[in-house]
Amino acid sequence: MLPPELVASLYPGRAALIACEETPIPTLGAATGAVHRLRATLDVAGERNELRLIRKRLRPLTSGRHIAANSDRSHWAYWRREPLAYESGLLPDGPDLSAPRYIGTIDHDLYTEEIVGVGVAAVDAALALGRWQRGLRLPGRSWLAGHQLAQRLAVTTIDTTSLDPAWRAVWEDRWRYLDALDRLPYVLSHGDSQIGNFLSAEDGIVLCDWGTLGGAPVGADAAHVALSVSSDVLDDYVRGLRGAVDAATVALGYTVTIVLTGISRAHWHVAAGHDYPASARVFLDAAITRLTGLLSRP
Repeated sequence: MLPPELVASLYPGRAALIACEETPIPTLGAATGAVHRLRATLDVAGERNELRLIRKRLRPLTSGRHIAANSDRSHWAYWRREPLAYESGLLPDGPDLSAPRYIGTIDHDLYTEEIVGVGVAAVDAALALGRWQRGLRLPGRSWLAGHQLAQRLAVTTIDTTSLDPAWRAVWEDRWRYLDALDRLPYVLSHGDSQIGNFLSAEDGIVLCDWGTLGGAPVGADAAHVALSVSSDVLDDYVRGLRGAVDAATVALGYTVTIVLTGISRAHWHVAAGHDYPASARVFLDAAITRLTGLLSRP
């Protein structure tokens, strides 16, 4: 059901709800209890009006290594960040990239417009991210997530004997790579920019799910696009930045994020008894080779 206060905020004193149909949408979000598509019919000043919304029920983590960070506003797992992100004015709202229109939050339910669109090619998603992050600097907001990769690795232990030798060597030197990331420019980061969160709509590319908004080294968001499709998008992201950051600097942030995130995901697959996809393995090997070359430069 659509809350009366939400209807009143959209149509002050002019609307009455006639009917509302709810359809559940599968979700894997860590801080998401449920997601529903809402089709509401309203009487607005005597005329029928159709409203299409997404309702996301927010909740604290219920399990896992990061459960203790539920209330830490600087941690990626902070469960009440997404309403703050929408209300902050920090989200993209331009022709290259935008966020869904925010309707409001009632109790633990966040409402946004439903985006009617199709999937986006990874190269286009990376280009849009580069254009968005081209002039961005990290604002000082206490609720923005810190560097998610560093926060994850701080509580991640893996059995390196199950890794390929080249992967094992990288993992054992992971803190040096994280230190290298700390010396890079940080930008405002979506934090979960896998390709499924991008939609191509009538007005351009829309990026959904802003619950992990925070700071990350330049190139990190593009790395998550690449990891989700096992395909390189570095050149497209750099093209979007249009020289705002040195290309070698971007390549380092992008590649370290791919390598450390990819190795930890590969280990999770093996430990869970799953086969790690061959395409992902080839992509990760190529990233490790690139990383070796980047670190050998003077």
